[in-house]
Amino acid sequence: MLEAAGLNEERMKKWHVEFEKTSPEVHQDFLESIGIEEDEIALIRKWSKVDKN
Repeated sequence: MLEAAGLNEERMKKWHVEFEKTSPEVHQDFLESIGIEEDEIALIRKWSKVDKN
């Protein structure tokens, strides 16, 4: 979905970081709603907590 919206890999990662920072519970719900497996969600959320700015 993010790729279809024109985001490259770097921008998608930043999007996840911002989403996790501002709305961690909603980020979790979103990832679940698009069918991502629990173990992959855990990985995404783990690296999303590291602000690379």
